[in-house]
Amino acid sequence: MIAENKNWKLQGGQVQVWKIHREDWQGHSQKLNKLLSREEHQRLSRFKIPEKQAEFILSRGILRLILASYLGAEPASVPIRIDPRGKPYLESSEIEFNLSHSKNILLVGLNLANPLGIDVQEVYKITNLQTILRNHFSIREQEFLTSVPEARYLEEFFSLWSAKEAYLKALGAGFQEASKDLNILPLEADSEYYRVEGKTSRLVAGSWTIQSLKISKGYQAALAVLGAVNEILITPFVPDGQRLS
Repeated sequence: MIAENKNWKLQGGQVQVWKIHREDWQGHSQKLNKLLSREEHQRLSRFKIPEKQAEFILSRGILRLILASYLGAEPASVPIRIDPRGKPYLESSEIEFNLSHSKNILLVGLNLANPLGIDVQEVYKITNLQTILRNHFSIREQEFLTSVPEARYLEEFFSLWSAKEAYLKALGAGFQEASKDLNILPLEADSEYYRVEGKTSRLVAGSWTIQSLKISKGYQAALAVLGAVNEILITPFVPDGQRLS
């Protein structure tokens, strides 16, 4: 079940997804920048490309606003930490979260206790497709994509990409760690759900829900959560009423 969020409370078996359009937040960069921690400002200073700086300020500033609303805290004081694999987490909280951005869309997903990953991908024509397939997709995944009609290929490719990325992000892993024995495949034809299978126990342990999300035209997105998901709430997150003083 996918519905719109109405509150700032998480329930077991529920995932809340906040959808951000970058254009809605134009003009708020300086205010978002003030919410970042000292460590985040240090990391920001290492970006040399202005576009990357802007992306970091937007994603971390909005993340702090969202988490602060759940915690009842000031955005600047939210205790975001980074684990050894580079995945952000909340210190001393049951809230699990993950974020992803692609071009003009940013997604933040949250639930209680269970690891989750979220990913969004802009759909575009790829020039080095075969190299990406060889380097990042298993033989079975490549075989599945070969069976896809040409008219739907790009959508199916990015849907699979986002599902795989979401699952690996939930583990704190990356595409470079995906074994060739690891397969993320649709449960059935035209299914919005994916299954995970493989021989690498660390990457397939547990029961996962991997589901495509309808976010915006021209984008594919997916969510991966350890355990069952009873409800997914997807809600726009806009500057109105947010703590940007």
